Amino acid sequence: MRIDRMVAGAALAAALAPAQGPSTSFSRDVRPILERSCLTCHGASQQLSSFSLLSREAALRGGLHGAAIVPGKSGESALIGRLTGAVAPSMPLGGKLSAAEIA
Repeated sequence: MRIDRMVAGAALAAALAPAQGPSTSFSRDVRPILERSCLTCHGASQQLSSFSLLSREAALRGGLHGAAIVPGKSGESALIGRLTGAVAPSMPLGGKLSAAEIA
């Protein structure tokens, strides 16, 4: 009986949950932005502030100013603060990402 209630509850939660939009693809959506706007300063040839975006591990490790990314908590991530201009200096240097690119 308990399993039936759990299944019914899960089905109800799924039915009431808002429909999710199309999923984000790193290769399709994120990589082009990184290549165009970030890797000049945080890629193979240099890593300003000792911050590298060459791998997930390096990005999560952060740089001279500590961790830049808090997985699952973008509002707590310094990287988002820099991209939105809430934390100085704003990134990318000499440019700006659109709201859609940041999202």
